[in-house]
Amino acid sequence: MEIEGQNIIQRMVTATHALRILLPYLNPTLKSLALGYFWQALLAAAITFKTPALDSPPLTDLNMAWDDIFILACQSTDDHVLKLVYTCYEESKVSIDSDRYKMAAYKKAIGEI
Repeated sequence: MEIEGQNIIQRMVTATHALRILLPYLNPTLKSLALGYFWQALLAAAITFKTPALDSPPLTDLNMAWDDIFILACQSTDDHVLKLVYTCYEESKVSIDSDRYKMAAYKKAIGEI
């Protein structure tokens, strides 16, 4: 995936986190609008940049503690690395698929994505 596509996907991950934090403060009408526009943007990004299929095979368990991923991320001079790693960590705490967030954070911290 090209750099532009990576940046858009990273923004969608951080937007997911931001929306989850903001939703409890919105009235029902704004909540409905926000979710509708968010899903339109998310689906457009997924289609445009050929994201993995929803039924893709599970990831191999990453035997690394979050603290170790944070240490790797702090070595980067790119603030997007810290932002994505933090967002993945926060979202992993509420996701049924937390291993994917952990793997994405690790890959970003080591510069694979």
